[in-house]
This record gives sequence, structure tokens and C-alpha cells, in this order.
Amino acid sequence: MKMVYSAGVSEATLAKCPHLVSKVRHNKDYDYYDFKKSAVAYEGKCRVYASASEYFGGDDSYPYVSGVLTNPTWGTLYKHAERSIKNTKDEHHIFFEGVYRGETSPDGVTTLHLLLGS
Repeated sequence: MKMVYSAGVSEATLAKCPHLVSKVRHNKDYDYYDFKKSAVAYEGKCRVYASASEYFGGDDSYPYVSGVLTNPTWGTLYKHAERSIKNTKDEHHIFFEGVYRGETSPDGVTTLHLLLGS
């Protein structure tokens, strides 16, 4: 199953940080933007996490947790989203919509939770 990358870029990000985004496509009413794969998505040490889903992944679904990453780019996060499917077995949620910052461990490693949609 191939992941579809569709992380939303807000108007504020587009205005303040245009170097982080690129135009993906255009239709008559709207321009669609996404983060450049080379743009740093998170500054610092982090782990990428995707939760297991027995409903969508079956009985052998289990969480995906990456190793520690330092200053990962959006491209790196996209790769980890793709890899997470092997663990979660969830082939329904294949749209990468972004990440949200979770807890930070005492050693300074932050968990980035994948936001995957259908």
C-alpha cells in the first residue's frame, strides 16, 4: 500500500515561511501546497509513533515506534509513515495529514504522533 502525502499547510505558514512549502497542484479555485520534503519538520530529538488499530489492522496490529531522530525533515516523516503500515497493518488510513507533538521523555526525546487519514 502506498502512502499519500497531504499534510495541510496553513495560510499563516504559507505567509511566514514560504521557503518550507511548494505548490503541489492548482485548480481554478484553489492552489494546493505541501511541505517540501527537504524542510525540517521538527527541530530536536524525536521518535515517530503510529498507534495500533485492531479494527483496521486486525489482531496482529501493533504500534510503530521509530528510533531516535534528530531534526527530521518532512521527507523523513513521510518514510516513517510508509513504514508504519507494516506494523499497524492499517491499509485504510494512508493519507499523511501531519503530526502532532506528544510527550517529551526525561532525556529530551519528543514523541511525534502520525496523523493518518482515509
